[in-house]
Amino acid sequence: AQIFFSYCPRNSEIAAKYGAAAGFVGSSWADPRKVKDGLENKKNLSCWIDYENAAFLAQAGLFHGVDEAMRRSEVVIISMSNEYMASETCRNEMHHALFCLHKPVLLLLVGTSDSVERDSRWDKSPHAKGLEGVGYVDMR
Repeated sequence: AQIFFSYCPRNSEIAAKYGAAAGFVGSSWADPRKVKDGLENKKNLSCWIDYENAAFLAQAGLFHGVDEAMRRSEVVIISMSNEYMASETCRNEMHHALFCLHKPVLLLLVGTSDSVERDSRWDKSPHAKGLEGVGYVDMR
């Protein structure tokens, strides 16, 4: 795939609808799953996203599967939000892309601009180090 999508399921209306997330925070049109579909259908880009690769992840293991898919991708799109930064799994994916694989990263700012988790905006988190200068599109 050309693009690897890293996102928090709480920012996906579709994930919440199917019970893969405990509630939905954000806007419907910025749902990472919808953005991925748009890039594939309208721009003819190949994208990798976890829910479409559940069998592969079950076989390879979550970390190894994500690592392999990320290595094969040209760019990583991170749907960044307070919920994303509050998730250890999401932060691990971000760290792996930026500091281990040195992948080009684009942030899609999703969720809300208000503090939702841990009384901290994502960009004020100590985990946001390394995101300075990373390009972004604000979809909130």
